[in-house]
Amino acid sequence: MGVTISGDAVPTGGLYVNVSSVDAGVGGYLKPGATSATFIAASVAQYYGISAGATAKVTIRDASGNVWYTSGTEVAVCGFLPVTLTNPVQTVSETFNLSTVCSNDATVTKPLSGATVTYSLPNKAASVASGSGGAYTLANLVQGSTYNVSINPRLAGVAPTSATITADGTAESATVSVACATSTGGTN
Repeated sequence: MGVTISGDAVPTGGLYVNVSSVDAGVGGYLKPGATSATFIAASVAQYYGISAGATAKVTIRDASGNVWYTSGTEVAVCGFLPVTLTNPVQTVSETFNLSTVCSNDATVTKPLSGATVTYSLPNKAASVASGSGGAYTLANLVQGSTYNVSINPRLAGVAPTSATITADGTAESATVSVACATSTGGTN
């Protein structure tokens, strides 16, 4: 049993396939950009006694649970099932700029590299942002949705913090307060 894909492309996060019937079920993963995939090889189907006339309901979802394809009813699963993917949501990416600011002088800031930044929809698994130089990419955000952003600055004596953003394609920013050394302004 496999699928051949047309319509919208499999997104960066991949898609999850659920094939289920009253007799059995199997799950699979579609890699980003995939145009076909096999979930049950013919030899495995034969071994487990899956008949040539077997049927099952096929549903394909993204990591957020959005349905990209459903057969609606049970369909023949022997061979390759042609599926037309339809992206049910519009996604955007945003840059999340993270800086440190001196607690004793708000005019002194510096981009914060090396932090761990994660983001998620409420009650969903978090994704890890990628980035460098204080600019972190929040990818595959559902347009218009509110995301929780967790920031672990990974600096001694600085506690993790969080922020909330709305996915609209506009860059977001946050600062982390740090204690900075002070000088007396004297000369040698």
